[in-house]
Amino acid sequence: MEVITLRDPNAYGELKSLGVNRPVTKVAADPVLALSPSDLSVGLEILKNEQIPLDRPIISICVRKWKMVSRSEKILASLADRVSSELNAIPLFVPMQHPDDLHFSKKILRLMKEKGYLIYGSYSVDETMSILGNTDLLIGMRLHSLIYAVNMGLPMVGLAYEPKVDYFMKSVNQPYVPWDENFSMQELMHKIHEVWQNASSIKAILEEIRPSLKAKIIK
Repeated sequence: MEVITLRDPNAYGELKSLGVNRPVTKVAADPVLALSPSDLSVGLEILKNEQIPLDRPIISICVRKWKMVSRSEKILASLADRVSSELNAIPLFVPMQHPDDLHFSKKILRLMKEKGYLIYGSYSVDETMSILGNTDLLIGMRLHSLIYAVNMGLPMVGLAYEPKVDYFMKSVNQPYVPWDENFSMQELMHKIHEVWQNASSIKAILEEIRPSLKAKIIK
Protein backbone atom coordinates (compact mmCIF):
# COMPACT_ATOMS: atom_id res chain seq x y z
CA MET A 1 0.00 0.00 0.00
CA GLU A 2 1.10 3.55 -0.67
CA VAL A 3 -1.16 5.28 1.84
CA ILE A 4 -3.51 4.46 4.72
CA THR A 5 -6.47 6.75 5.46
CA LEU A 6 -8.35 6.66 8.75
CA ARG A 7 -11.68 8.19 9.74
CA ASP A 8 -10.64 9.80 13.02
CA PRO A 9 -7.67 10.65 15.31
CA ASN A 10 -8.51 7.81 17.72
CA ALA A 11 -8.07 5.22 14.97
CA TYR A 12 -4.80 6.92 14.01
CA GLY A 13 -3.56 6.66 17.59
CA GLU A 14 -4.53 2.99 17.78
CA LEU A 15 -2.67 2.22 14.57
CA LYS A 16 0.45 3.97 15.85
CA SER A 17 0.23 2.07 19.15
CA LEU A 18 0.51 -1.14 17.10
CA GLY A 19 3.81 0.10 15.66
CA VAL A 20 2.55 0.83 12.15
CA ASN A 21 4.86 3.54 10.78
CA ARG A 22 4.69 2.85 7.05
CA PRO A 23 3.23 3.70 4.57
CA VAL A 24 2.04 7.30 4.79
CA THR A 25 -0.91 7.44 7.20
CA LYS A 26 -3.45 10.27 7.19
CA VAL A 27 -6.58 11.13 9.16
CA ALA A 28 -9.27 11.77 6.57
CA ALA A 29 -13.05 11.41 6.74
CA ASP A 30 -15.63 8.95 5.50
CA PRO A 31 -16.40 9.67 1.81
CA VAL A 32 -20.13 9.60 2.63
CA LEU A 33 -19.63 13.00 4.27
CA ALA A 34 -19.00 14.39 0.79
CA LEU A 35 -22.64 13.78 -0.13
CA SER A 36 -24.96 16.76 -0.21
CA PRO A 37 -28.03 16.74 2.07
CA SER A 38 -30.90 14.90 0.41
CA ASP A 39 -34.17 16.45 -0.76
CA LEU A 40 -36.58 16.06 2.17
CA SER A 41 -39.62 15.75 -0.08
CA VAL A 42 -38.36 12.36 -1.31
CA GLY A 43 -38.22 10.88 2.19
CA LEU A 44 -41.55 12.42 3.12
CA GLU A 45 -43.21 10.67 0.19
CA ILE A 46 -41.61 7.37 1.23
CA LEU A 47 -42.90 7.78 4.79
CA LYS A 48 -46.39 8.33 3.43
CA ASN A 49 -46.13 5.30 1.13
CA GLU A 50 -44.88 3.16 4.04
CA GLN A 51 -47.91 4.36 6.05
CA ILE A 52 -45.86 6.01 8.81
CA PRO A 53 -47.96 8.46 10.88
CA LEU A 54 -46.82 12.07 10.64
CA ASP A 55 -48.90 13.52 13.47
CA ARG A 56 -46.14 13.22 16.11
CA PRO A 57 -42.36 13.64 16.20
CA ILE A 58 -40.47 10.62 14.82
CA ILE A 59 -37.42 9.04 16.39
CA SER A 60 -35.54 6.86 13.90
CA ILE A 61 -33.75 3.76 15.19
CA CYS A 62 -31.05 2.05 13.10
CA VAL A 63 -29.87 -1.18 14.70
CA ARG A 64 -28.19 -4.47 13.92
CA LYS A 65 -27.94 -7.80 15.71
CA TRP A 66 -24.84 -7.96 17.88
CA LYS A 67 -23.68 -11.08 19.71
CA MET A 68 -22.09 -9.19 22.64
CA VAL A 69 -25.50 -8.21 24.07
CA SER A 70 -27.80 -10.98 25.21
CA ARG A 71 -31.57 -10.47 24.93
CA SER A 72 -30.84 -7.52 22.63
CA GLU A 73 -34.25 -7.68 20.94
CA LYS A 74 -36.00 -7.34 24.31
CA ILE A 75 -33.74 -4.46 25.39
CA LEU A 76 -34.30 -2.57 22.13
CA ALA A 77 -38.06 -3.17 22.33
CA SER A 78 -38.01 -1.62 25.80
CA LEU A 79 -36.03 1.32 24.43
CA ALA A 80 -38.58 1.91 21.67
CA ASP A 81 -41.42 1.65 24.19
CA ARG A 82 -39.80 4.30 26.39
CA VAL A 83 -39.23 6.59 23.42
CA SER A 84 -42.93 6.34 22.65
CA SER A 85 -44.22 6.79 26.19
CA GLU A 86 -41.73 9.32 27.58
CA LEU A 87 -41.28 11.54 24.53
CA ASN A 88 -44.66 10.97 22.87
CA ALA A 89 -42.75 10.17 19.70
CA ILE A 90 -43.13 7.54 16.99
CA PRO A 91 -40.35 4.91 17.14
CA LEU A 92 -39.40 4.14 13.54
CA PHE A 93 -36.93 1.37 12.70
CA VAL A 94 -34.97 2.13 9.55
CA PRO A 95 -32.95 -0.87 8.26
CA MET A 96 -29.57 0.00 6.79
CA GLN A 97 -28.67 -3.47 5.52
CA HIS A 98 -31.19 -5.77 3.89
CA PRO A 99 -32.40 -8.32 4.73
CA ASP A 100 -30.55 -8.73 8.08
CA ASP A 101 -31.56 -5.45 9.73
CA LEU A 102 -35.13 -5.83 8.47
CA HIS A 103 -35.52 -9.28 10.05
CA PHE A 104 -33.93 -8.12 13.31
CA SER A 105 -36.18 -5.04 13.49
CA LYS A 106 -39.27 -7.21 12.95
CA LYS A 107 -38.30 -9.30 16.00
CA ILE A 108 -38.02 -6.12 18.08
CA LEU A 109 -41.42 -4.84 16.93
CA ARG A 110 -43.08 -8.10 18.01
CA LEU A 111 -41.74 -7.60 21.56
CA MET A 112 -42.90 -3.99 21.93
CA LYS A 113 -45.84 -3.00 24.14
CA GLU A 114 -46.30 0.37 22.45
CA LYS A 115 -46.90 0.82 18.72
CA GLY A 116 -43.71 0.81 16.67
CA TYR A 117 -43.13 1.22 12.95
CA LEU A 118 -40.70 -0.13 10.37
CA ILE A 119 -39.49 0.93 6.93
CA TYR A 120 -39.96 -2.26 4.91
CA GLY A 121 -38.60 -1.17 1.54
CA SER A 122 -34.97 -1.13 0.44
CA TYR A 123 -33.89 2.37 -0.58
CA SER A 124 -30.89 4.14 -2.08
CA VAL A 125 -28.41 6.18 -0.02
CA ASP A 126 -30.08 9.46 -0.97
CA GLU A 127 -33.53 8.09 -0.19
CA THR A 128 -32.42 6.71 3.18
CA MET A 129 -30.79 10.01 4.11
CA SER A 130 -33.99 11.79 3.16
CA ILE A 131 -36.05 9.41 5.31
CA LEU A 132 -33.80 10.12 8.29
CA GLY A 133 -33.89 13.84 7.55
CA ASN A 134 -37.66 13.76 8.05
CA THR A 135 -37.25 12.40 11.58
CA ASP A 136 -36.47 14.39 14.72
CA LEU A 137 -33.76 12.32 16.39
CA LEU A 138 -31.70 9.24 15.51
CA ILE A 139 -30.68 6.41 17.80
CA GLY A 140 -28.00 4.74 15.70
CA MET A 141 -25.95 1.59 15.94
CA ARG A 142 -25.02 1.40 12.27
CA LEU A 143 -22.10 3.79 11.67
CA HIS A 144 -23.40 5.11 8.38
CA SER A 145 -26.76 5.98 9.89
CA LEU A 146 -24.84 8.36 12.18
CA ILE A 147 -22.84 9.75 9.26
CA TYR A 148 -26.10 10.30 7.35
CA ALA A 149 -27.41 12.15 10.42
CA VAL A 150 -24.45 14.54 10.33
CA ASN A 151 -25.13 15.19 6.63
CA MET A 152 -28.77 15.95 7.37
CA GLY A 153 -28.16 17.97 10.56
CA LEU A 154 -30.10 15.40 12.58
CA PRO A 155 -29.55 15.19 16.37
CA MET A 156 -28.35 11.72 17.35
CA VAL A 157 -27.27 9.31 20.08
CA GLY A 158 -24.96 6.45 19.18
CA LEU A 159 -25.02 2.83 20.34
CA ALA A 160 -21.33 1.95 20.12
CA TYR A 161 -21.08 -1.75 19.33
CA GLU A 162 -17.53 -1.36 17.94
CA PRO A 163 -14.78 1.26 18.46
CA LYS A 164 -15.46 2.76 15.03
CA VAL A 165 -18.80 4.06 16.34
CA ASP A 166 -17.53 5.74 19.50
CA TYR A 167 -14.51 7.08 17.58
CA PHE A 168 -16.84 8.72 15.08
CA MET A 169 -19.15 10.11 17.76
CA LYS A 170 -16.18 11.61 19.57
CA SER A 171 -14.97 13.17 16.32
CA VAL A 172 -18.29 15.02 15.93
CA ASN A 173 -18.67 15.65 19.67
CA GLN A 174 -22.00 13.85 19.93
CA PRO A 175 -23.20 11.48 22.70
CA TYR A 176 -23.10 7.70 22.67
CA VAL A 177 -23.30 4.76 25.06
CA PRO A 178 -21.48 1.43 24.83
CA TRP A 179 -23.56 -1.39 23.35
CA ASP A 180 -21.96 -4.31 25.17
CA GLU A 181 -22.32 -6.32 28.38
CA ASN A 182 -22.08 -3.04 30.35
CA PHE A 183 -24.95 -1.34 28.51
CA SER A 184 -26.98 1.01 30.72
CA MET A 185 -30.55 1.86 29.72
CA GLN A 186 -30.54 4.62 32.32
CA GLU A 187 -27.49 6.25 30.74
CA LEU A 188 -28.96 5.94 27.25
CA MET A 189 -32.32 7.44 28.19
CA HIS A 190 -30.58 10.30 30.01
CA LYS A 191 -28.63 11.16 26.85
CA ILE A 192 -31.70 10.80 24.63
CA HIS A 193 -33.64 13.23 26.85
CA GLU A 194 -30.69 15.63 26.84
CA VAL A 195 -30.44 15.61 23.04
CA TRP A 196 -34.23 15.91 22.71
CA GLN A 197 -34.26 19.02 24.87
CA ASN A 198 -31.33 20.63 23.06
CA ALA A 199 -32.17 19.62 19.49
CA SER A 200 -32.06 23.15 18.03
CA SER A 201 -28.58 23.93 19.32
CA ILE A 202 -27.30 20.49 18.25
CA LYS A 203 -28.55 21.08 14.70
CA ALA A 204 -26.63 24.35 14.64
CA ILE A 205 -23.47 22.61 15.86
CA LEU A 206 -23.74 19.92 13.19
CA GLU A 207 -24.25 22.56 10.50
CA GLU A 208 -21.13 24.35 11.73
CA ILE A 209 -18.82 21.32 11.81
CA ARG A 210 -19.91 19.73 8.51
CA PRO A 211 -17.61 21.86 6.28
CA SER A 212 -14.54 20.99 8.35
CA LEU A 213 -15.36 17.29 8.10
CA LYS A 214 -15.82 17.51 4.33
CA ALA A 215 -12.46 19.28 4.04
CA LYS A 216 -10.74 16.15 5.41
CA ILE A 217 -12.03 13.90 2.64
CA ILE A 218 -9.29 12.63 0.33
CA LYS A 219 -10.53 12.66 -3.25
